[in-house]
Amino acid sequence: MGALVVAAGASEARAEVAVRRVPELVPGAVAEQFHDQYDQAAPIATVDELPEHDAIVFGTATRYGNIAAQMKQFIDQTGGL
Repeated sequence: MGALVVAAGASEARAEVAVRRVPELVPGAVAEQFHDQYDQAAPIATVDELPEHDAIVFGTATRYGNIAAQMKQFIDQTGGL
């Protein structure tokens, strides 16, 4: 829940905050087998909405020192911005 802590801090500073998550790459059936949190409250982020914001804070889990594949794929899609 690190995103919610960051959002709370920004809100306290009177910033307008929008918490989003990147799309999951794993099929739903596979995610269920590994007890992934597939149904989270935060809406899915889109690359098209990024220019609407003055600042963006990215956060991700790591795996063997690399960012999560879902976040990498999302960031890779922002090249046109």
